[in-house]
Amino acid sequence: MSAPMREASTAGFEPVTEFRARSTVIGSPAGGTTRISRSTDVVELTLVAGRVVSSVRRWDRPAVDLDDAADQALRIALDRLDEVAGRAVAVQSVLVSAEGGWGAAAPPAPVVRVLARVETVAGPLVLGGRGPRATDEVSRMVAAANGLRGLPAEQPGTRRCPVVLFPAVSAVLVVAARMVLTSPAAARLAGRRVLPPLTLTDDPVARAGQDDNGRAVGPIELVVDGRVRAPARDPDTGALLGRAAWSHDLRRLTGAGPHRVRLSGLREIPVPADRIDVLYPVEGLERYLPGGFVRVTCVARASAGPRWCLVRLCARPLSLLRMVRGAHGPGTPLYSDHETDVPALVLPSLVRLEGSSGVSVELA
Repeated sequence: MSAPMREASTAGFEPVTEFRARSTVIGSPAGGTTRISRSTDVVELTLVAGRVVSSVRRWDRPAVDLDDAADQALRIALDRLDEVAGRAVAVQSVLVSAEGGWGAAAPPAPVVRVLARVETVAGPLVLGGRGPRATDEVSRMVAAANGLRGLPAEQPGTRRCPVVLFPAVSAVLVVAARMVLTSPAAARLAGRRVLPPLTLTDDPVARAGQDDNGRAVGPIELVVDGRVRAPARDPDTGALLGRAAWSHDLRRLTGAGPHRVRLSGLREIPVPADRIDVLYPVEGLERYLPGGFVRVTCVARASAGPRWCLVRLCARPLSLLRMVRGAHGPGTPLYSDHETDVPALVLPSLVRLEGSSGVSVELA
């Protein structure tokens, strides 16, 4: 009955038009030149009482501002990566997207995201950033990856060193945790303190003020001070309340829009010089597995020297978060399959991790 009541509430409201656009440009360096490919997608939406009711793709509408923003960001990214990349890193491609719109409550300024795919001796890495400092974050990660010179055998004592998950790896963990905490099975955890004193928040990625179903948007706290909260649902779509997104291809509202996950509340703690820094996830398929598991292979470094290795983690995300001791450094805005804002996370040694339930660790 909720859907018909929702439709009836729009009676007497005049339709409003809004345009949403995305400009995407890809640069692929090869042989001293860079191959560029571009695409622009503009969709015209019709809203009634703040709710999207229909859409049509508009091939005749340009998005010059977004095209310019994407082109400029790509030029900056390619120049910066050319400066920091060395013999150990080959930049295969850089993808830049700029999203924006006009009319109704469209965002006033383009949102820029940068993804770089680089080849290293450890395998391909996909490194991404978002916002005004997107290129800075990507360049910093590529510069660090340039230190890879090989993958030597494990050195003595490594397994007894504490582990630091850098933000690019922490991001994978918190996205997997969000998936678990927003699943129907998570209802049994509501009200229980199952994690250390941290807060996990789903931040809105939507036009100002409301989602595509006309519902108010705002941060949704999934975990507060380690205690799980049950998020409210939109009765029309089943999405988290304030997270309904219009799908032009499906011609309906869904809850499958992009997500922005933020982890906060952890106290910063000092880390010893002898530790394992787990820096970046290696590109791979099936990162998020059925049954709530996350599986990821990462480039790691023993901080006591320039020794590199691979760490393979397979764990229930809440089991791994339960073992977090604190944060190392501030939150970092990143972008890959979802948007995240997370710090580096400090964990106990590999020996402790391997002995915990729901966590499997392999050092190669």
